[in-house]
Amino acid sequence: MPNLTAMVTLGVDYGTSTQGASMARTLDIGRSLTSVKPLIYRGEELKCSRKLCRGIWGLYALTIRLKKANEILLQKPRARIGLYGSYASALSLNELHKLASSTNTTLLDPDLALTYGTTLGSVRLRERIAELHSSPEVELTAANVVITPGSSMANHLVLATLCGPGDHIICGLTVASNPNNPTGTVILRDILEQVLALAQKDNIVVFSDEVFSPLFHTKDQAPPLVSLGSPRTLSTSSLSKAYALPGIRIGWVVSQDKEIIHRVSALRDYTTISV
Repeated sequence: MPNLTAMVTLGVDYGTSTQGASMARTLDIGRSLTSVKPLIYRGEELKCSRKLCRGIWGLYALTIRLKKANEILLQKPRARIGLYGSYASALSLNELHKLASSTNTTLLDPDLALTYGTTLGSVRLRERIAELHSSPEVELTAANVVITPGSSMANHLVLATLCGPGDHIICGLTVASNPNNPTGTVILRDILEQVLALAQKDNIVVFSDEVFSPLFHTKDQAPPLVSLGSPRTLSTSSLSKAYALPGIRIGWVVSQDKEIIHRVSALRDYTTISV
């Protein structure tokens, strides 16, 4: 059988860069069909025509090139406005540095020892997060905050801590997403207070995922759930959505209930040593 070469051309303009030019070139798989191992199905060799084999290798080549093209486009997206995803456009390190409160702030401390961090997370960071969730009626401190690698882990720790086999979740734990994803609906203060009043009658914990706060698109904004005075409440959030820093992977759990915070932090030891 003569040697056959599978060829595929992507007629797409990826720009004038070296990578882009290589993407538009013809891909030569350079496979000899005589060296292709036979396909065995239930002990019998499957016959493959030259045309079919060429088609298979062509699809294989196309898949490889499309995957590479996708990687390049993700690195340098051309769209000005992305309708995909659910977070604000991610900041670069330089953009983040410009937002620093002090001009002397550096992005990297060359003398910083790369050891384990504080078990519950940076005290300074927890203090700032506590401020975000505090109100004139409720003053939270670093002791009310546990840092996690993203809000997904925060939610997991809360649910794994408060829920167990045989629990009736519908009456044992009330969960809200505020603002809601994907609708953007906001549960306002008066509704939240009504929910808390009902929950307090039966000592029910109310848990609010606030990862999209403060991305409000209305004049009325919802306060952090834990700032409303009820001790049996938890809030989770992260830097990923509203703060445009998804790559940093910082999330948190906040609660007035020190016992809940203790249980969450104890469980976190099995997933994350330090952040």
